[in-house]
Amino acid sequence: GNTRVGGRPSPWPGAAAQDGGQGSSPAASLPVTRRGATPYKSSVLRDTPTAYCRLDENSGTTAVDDSGNSNSGTYRAAGVALNQPGLLFGDPNGGITTDGSTGFFSAPTETELQGDSTRSVEIWFQTTSSTQQPLFDSGAYNVSAGGLQIGLVQPSGVGNGFANPAGVLVDFTNIGVFVPASNLTDGNPHQVVITLSGTTVSLYIDGVLTSGYDLNNNGQWVASSQPFALSATPNTTGNPIWVGQSRAQVGQGHNTGVDFFSGSLDEVALYSSAVASARVQDHWAKAANA
Repeated sequence: GNTRVGGRPSPWPGAAAQDGGQGSSPAASLPVTRRGATPYKSSVLRDTPTAYCRLDENSGTTAVDDSGNSNSGTYRAAGVALNQPGLLFGDPNGGITTDGSTGFFSAPTETELQGDSTRSVEIWFQTTSSTQQPLFDSGAYNVSAGGLQIGLVQPSGVGNGFANPAGVLVDFTNIGVFVPASNLTDGNPHQVVITLSGTTVSLYIDGVLTSGYDLNNNGQWVASSQPFALSATPNTTGNPIWVGQSRAQVGQGHNTGVDFFSGSLDEVALYSSAVASARVQDHWAKAANA
């Protein structure tokens, strides 16, 4: 059977334990080839994404959208390495690496990422950098309730006097949620999914919902179970999507860490629905037999 990571099933034989050991990742020996039908891809498409970039291009600057909606993205010419091993075990499709200083990819804004629209964002990543860094950015960080930023945060990096452990922050600007996770910089692949419907947010890490914190009306981080109930409804500004770069450093003070992601990125999907928990878990499970 598969090993377990922090008490949760892991699709990757030999994956590291929650203590941050290195383990083995699917990137080590898999060939890189162009897209094809796989159980993982079929599982994602079943949930009708509005955009689905597998990041498996061999050349060029276009991140092709596999959703059928022609919502492709664009790689920055510098700082992005294409044709890299992907992050799903058994999947022949490749991924990208970004250098942590210039590389990212962008796409036009999507309707479901604007205003109070219901949405889900899914992204796979792999990194060994413990520096606070972004995964996804859309909206406006300097407009209250207008942002949408997903990032990896270091201890005490969230800001506002919160002595947080390492984990994942979803920042809607003056509204947000945080989930601790100590193993996300262990050099193994990880999946993050957020869903938003009204003021209800779920933040999945490797297919699992765990307790975390949300930001209350007094600007304090309060322990909470999931799903989270936000203190206000997001009203996201319609800015272009950036994956691997942020408009400001991750965290409430925007003064910790870096503006670019360093590591591997793969399988970015956007949805105009709040993907159900069972479906998120199916995506995670299908990664074992991608």
